[in-house]
Order: sequence, then structure tokens, then C-alpha cells
Amino acid sequence: MKKILLIALTLLTVTASYNPIYAQKKRKVLKKSEKHAPKWVNGLEEDFIIVVGSGSDIEQAQQNALNKVKERIVTSIAENIKTSSDYQKKELTANNVSNFFENYETNTKTQSADIAFVKGISLSKASAFYWEEVRESNGMTRSYYHIKYPFSKFRLKKLILEFEKADKKLTEQLTAITDNIDNINSIEKIINNIKELESLKESFIDQRKKTAELGIIKLKSKLKSIAIVPIENTLGQIVYSLKIGDKVVTTARKPRVTSKCAKIISTLNNQETWTITYDYSNCYEDPDNCIKVEYNFSGVKVKNQFNFNINANKIEVYIHDDINLSALEKEDSTITRTKCNMVVVSKYDSPFIVEKVILKWKSLAPVIISDINMEFQGKGNHDLELFIEQPLDKEQYSAKKQSLVSGSIHYASPSGEKRTYKLYNQQITTDW
Repeated sequence: MKKILLIALTLLTVTASYNPIYAQKKRKVLKKSEKHAPKWVNGLEEDFIIVVGSGSDIEQAQQNALNKVKERIVTSIAENIKTSSDYQKKELTANNVSNFFENYETNTKTQSADIAFVKGISLSKASAFYWEEVRESNGMTRSYYHIKYPFSKFRLKKLILEFEKADKKLTEQLTAITDNIDNINSIEKIINNIKELESLKESFIDQRKKTAELGIIKLKSKLKSIAIVPIENTLGQIVYSLKIGDKVVTTARKPRVTSKCAKIISTLNNQETWTITYDYSNCYEDPDNCIKVEYNFSGVKVKNQFNFNINANKIEVYIHDDINLSALEKEDSTITRTKCNMVVVSKYDSPFIVEKVILKWKSLAPVIISDINMEFQGKGNHDLELFIEQPLDKEQYSAKKQSLVSGSIHYASPSGEKRTYKLYNQQITTDW
């Protein structure tokens, strides 16, 4: 009998230690906002949200209670949106429906939290509040904050409409970007659209998410396809365009322009073209002379280099072989028409124009061939064939009589720079 009583007492002791009534008696309220707790505390009332938040102090408990109000509102929105979205099931197999709606609700809650009303939840809008500072059974002090917050069915419907309106706006934003990917001609627009789609992607969990992801892939591909395409590369100036395929794209971002020896004077944005001017006066003749142009578009580097030759505009010619004269027409002792052949050597690659040639024999009238205007291009030998319409004395102008001539070759660059090469005791041959 004693043994039974002992067991009964033990059970009673154990039960009491877990009984909320016993536990409640061990809690001690140290401070409270009112003498008695209001009737609404821990209750339910229509058109109100009643919550309690706890924390190590009153401020923390109050903030946690406000967070619970917000959570309760966004959950209400999500549940109502979820219930009215059965059409989404058509896109899914039976096995995926539950997983879809779990994600859908989480996603909806995230979007709902951005609604102005939800963001504006504050204690000043609460109908009532009550707080207690309690010493718990374990000796720790904890605060509890109760809030009664107005939230009617009318307000819920209004927030659902607001959510749906915002969701529709996101869809329109998505469509506006993805439908115009092929029409974008601004690099900044490409970069901004990628950022927008990255943000939109997080707002969707249905087919719109895949649409956003595909749009990001296409835009990033366009960004990687940008090329610096030369239009004009003349000594001292470069003109180029930025292109994606055959389409010109614009940017407000200035390139990084560098050179080992040239001084960059200006980098001008002409919208569809860019013009770089530079001073090459400090550069030596070097096949590696170049201007490097580089852009960095959100981690995508676009670069090109434009080589230049400091002698590109220089002209200098000379002759070192014999000048050959051939009689085309003659009368008795006079050559009435003569062909003159000489090899003109160009020191540089730049083009030059032979304008006039003067040949002088000692004590004889000079031969002047004007208005030649023959253009040559490239470094090395060039055959110059001329016709002398001036009558020549067969005996006096024969190489047998005089085999050396002087004179000059007058030539110019296409830009108009005039130069003269002096002939002195140049060997000449005649076929008469």
C-alpha cells in the first residue's frame, strides 16, 4: 500500500511539473501596461488581427509583434491568391501541383511584402496594445507585447487587387523587354534589361521565370557579340563603330585608349561612330606601333587595336636606272615624237602623283613634259612611261653625243604636298 501511494505521489509531482497551471503559477509579472489584461488579449475578433510577440525587452517584443502582424497579412493575401489561381494547374502534372503551390505561396508572400500598406504597418495604426514584463520559471526575464490591429475583409480584397495589379505590371514589364530584344541599339539598355530581368526572374515561379531566363541568355549573348569595327584608319586619326553583327550599337561609356608612344588627343563620341585623334610625333618607325581601344561592359571586355605607320603620309622618290628614249616618229634629222621610259623608285608605301618631268642636256633646250598626273602607290619600283611631243634634233639629242642629263621630277601626295627630285648627270640612252 505504501508503495502504491509512493508511486501515486511521484506521478502527481511529475504531472504538476508539466501542467501549465503549475507553470503559470511559477511565472511572475514584474511590469505591465495596464492593471488587468484586456479581454481581447489572446482572443479572436472579426476585422482584427491579434498577435503577441516576445523578446528580451519591450522594444524587441514590440517589433516581433509588428512583424507577426505583417506576416499574418501577407499570408492572408497569399492564401487568397493561391485559391483563386487554379488555372495554373493546367500547366502542371498532378505530381507537381503541391510543390508548385508551395513555391507559389512563398513567392506571393515575398511580393505581397512590397505592398505599400504592408510596408506601412506601425504601432500608431494599432487599435490597442498591451504588454507585460515577466520573470519566467527559469528565472529569466522576458517581455510579451500584444497588438490588436485593424484588418477588415474589405481591406484584404483591396490588397489582393493591389497585388494582382502589381503582378500584371511585372508581366507587362517582362513582355516589354523580351519582345524588343532584337530592336535594342544601346549597350546601356542591354545591361539595364539584363538587371531588370534578373530581378523579375526572382518574382516569378511559373512560365514567366523561364521567359525571363531565356531573355537574359539572349541579352548576354548580344553583349558578348559586340565588336569594334574600323571605318577609317589614317595616320593621326581612327574612326570606328561598335557593332553586333551588322547592326550599329551606341554607348555613352568612353573606351580606354592606350598607345606605347602616341599621345591620345581626343576621343569623340559621334553616337553611331567614335573618332580618336592622336599625335605620333614621338613614335619611331616600328611595325608594332598601334592604338589599343578597350571597353568593359559589365565584365565583358571588347577590344581592338589599330596599327599605324608613321611613314604612311611620307613621299620620297628617286631613279637609279637609265632613262630610255625611243623614237616613235621622225622626219629627216628630227625626232617629232618620242617615248620616254624611266623607273621611279618610291621609298615609302604612301601614294604619289608625278606631275611634271624636266630633262636638261648641256647647251640644249630642255625637254619639259607637263600635266602628267600619273598616280603610283606602294614602296618600290614603278614604270613611268611618257611621250615627248617636242621636236628633238636627231644628232644633238642622241646618247652618242650626250649620254648624261640633269633635270627634275616634280611629284605630290594626294593631300597636295609638293616634292621635287633633282636629276644630276643621269645616264640616258636613245635608239637613234
